[in-house]
Amino acid sequence: MNRQTCANNGYEASLFEFDHVFSEAQRQDKFYSQSVKPLVQSFVEGENGSVIFFGPSQSGKTYSLHGKAGKERGIVPRAIEDVLTIVKNTYEHGENLNSSSIIEDFGTDTQPILSVNAGASKFGIPRNILTNNSQIQVYGNNEAAKDYDGVSDRIFIKMSVYLIYCDRIFDLLSAKSSKKNVKLEHYIDQATSQVVTKFSNMTEKLVLSLEQYYAVIQDAFRERKTVSMRLTDHEIRKRSHLVISLGLVTQSKEGGPMREISRLNFAELCGSEQSVAQGGQARDTTVRQFVTKSFNCLSTQILKSSLGKRTQLEEGDSSLVAALKNTLTSKSNVLLVACASSAPQFFDHALPAIKFCARIRDTIVRKLQKLGF
Repeated sequence: MNRQTCANNGYEASLFEFDHVFSEAQRQDKFYSQSVKPLVQSFVEGENGSVIFFGPSQSGKTYSLHGKAGKERGIVPRAIEDVLTIVKNTYEHGENLNSSSIIEDFGTDTQPILSVNAGASKFGIPRNILTNNSQIQVYGNNEAAKDYDGVSDRIFIKMSVYLIYCDRIFDLLSAKSSKKNVKLEHYIDQATSQVVTKFSNMTEKLVLSLEQYYAVIQDAFRERKTVSMRLTDHEIRKRSHLVISLGLVTQSKEGGPMREISRLNFAELCGSEQSVAQGGQARDTTVRQFVTKSFNCLSTQILKSSLGKRTQLEEGDSSLVAALKNTLTSKSNVLLVACASSAPQFFDHALPAIKFCARIRDTIVRKLQKLGF
């Protein structure tokens, strides 16, 4: 258990407890290996998960997620690297993924299918994926590749990127995101009695290499700028939630529908300072209400799932919680990361962010102790 004390002139010293505390001097690989990698391993084994970054603007959320090239790359590219490696090792040792957690079918008429000019590796993913061969092509039709030797199922990583702004969802992998009507559909999973959420019109792309991930995420960032201009809000990065969603899917050698095994969401929440009144404009009020609702609903959902309560669709749920519902259940792995800058000018917003995350953790610990855990 790590402890961290926050104090500043005019404030009483406070003590907060977290499972891990990382300073700004520590490298990305240490943060990833100690905190995120276990969720990635579970993701490949068929368990859903969420990694949620909370904190004020300029506190390091974006850097932690994406980072820079090389050793400073963020947790998402590291996760994609690990998923490809874990899947490779799993198949090389003759192990099978747990298919009992498959939750839905994906029609090949709307899903991108891989077409390659080379054979397959023994774990079902084409060799081109691992060698970054430039012959890889992705098509949006139902022409499945036939060049696989002795593989019963193929495994792919699919990726979607979306923005949530004032409870509207924008598909950042669609060139018409601001005009596209993305809806959430909900139904009850008969096996678990949990609420399952499905996007009705969300673009998903296969990620076959780290280079392809960077290409997809750059397209998403460009579209976010377009959305910002169309909505005439130049601070949309601070006022919206960004979600990068990875899905692990399988498809038989003969083609047919893709089946989802598990999902892992990476959510970069809007600047936590946006929940505080900053002006009298109508837009500021609308954004503040949206942000406050998002944070309150998220904390409630995390508390429910950690205590083993069934996930239900609440009437007042925010779009953020509704979108992440599948990865915030009692059987999901959830990592909440509090990002805070030690710079004095950010202290007024850093302290409330730390308090918010520490309060969620403390509440969970107290309730679990009462239950005898």
